[in-house]
Amino acid sequence: MLTIEKLESIFADFPVAALLLTADDRFQIIEANEAYLQLLSRSGESLCGRPFFDVFPDLQPDDPESPIRRTGQSIRRSIELKQPQAPGTIPYPVCDRLGHTRLRFWVPEFLPVVDERGAVVYVCQLIHELRESPGL
Repeated sequence: MLTIEKLESIFADFPVAALLLTADDRFQIIEANEAYLQLLSRSGESLCGRPFFDVFPDLQPDDPESPIRRTGQSIRRSIELKQPQAPGTIPYPVCDRLGHTRLRFWVPEFLPVVDERGAVVYVCQLIHELRESPGL
C-alpha cells in the first residue's frame, strides 16, 4: 500500500507522469510532477488547486462509458477498496506549445495513498502513454 511517507520521497523525481488528488468529492489537484506537466504541456499553476473534473471535463456526457466517467469510477473505487484501479485506455486531445492538437492515448492508474491510520487521504494518478493508437 502506498503511504504518504513513501509518496513524498519519490513523487517529484518519479519518471512516470504523476498527479496527486484529494480523496474527497472534489478530487482537487494538489500537485503534478514534472513528467505530468510535460506530458500535458501545461504549467502547475493551470492544474493545482483545481478540481480534477474541471481540468478534465467529460466531453461525452451522454455516454455512460465515456473515458472521463470510467476515470471517475476508477478514482472512487480506488478510495473505497483501498486498491489500485485502472479505467482502461483513455484518448485525450493534447495541444502542444505551438497550438497543434493531436489525440494521444493514455493508460492511467489510480493508487490510494493512506495515512498512518490507514485512511485514504490522497489518490495518486500515474499515466503511461501508449506510443501507438490502441485500435479503439
